[in-house]
Amino acid sequence: MAAQAGAQWRIIECRLARDLVRDRLERRETLKEGLSDATWETYLRQRSEFEAFEDHDAPRLELETNRDLAIVAHQVTDWLRRDC
Repeated sequence: MAAQAGAQWRIIECRLARDLVRDRLERRETLKEGLSDATWETYLRQRSEFEAFEDHDAPRLELETNRDLAIVAHQVTDWLRRDC
């Protein structure tokens, strides 16, 4: 689809420790904030169904998302600008 649109295919893999995923999901549920209604059970199901995607020709960023959203966003935009 990227090639058809004339865009370069890039992969951003977001990673977060299990305990932090659970904390964030519980906090979002408690505060009733966020666009997603995913639960811990959703996470566990998706994790069990996850298949690693390998494309050795595509630029790839492995991103730890345990930091502040603004910092993570800057990491991504800096990487995208650098690899264009």
